[in-house]
Amino acid sequence: MKEILKQARIEKGLSTRKLAEQAKIDQALISKFENGFRIPTKKQIQTLAQILEIDIKPLLVAWYKVKLDHNFDLNPFDTSTENLLGLN
Repeated sequence: MKEILKQARIEKGLSTRKLAEQAKIDQALISKFENGFRIPTKKQIQTLAQILEIDIKPLLVAWYKVKLDHNFDLNPFDTSTENLLGLN
């Protein structure tokens, strides 16, 4: 999702500041959305899709995937080397 938003913003020729102004969303949040540090609300996704003139369906699919990944531990077994060696 973050890649879709950033690519669409760049293709539209908007800075994060301009997009934030148009969407009435804080510029820091736009940056966090694009860097994967925050997940936009569904309403914010709809607003951004409209401003960026992108199809909302793939964006919503990506949004739901991110939401699911954050809400469910899809890998309940931590098999990282650090965990296996007891370094966590």
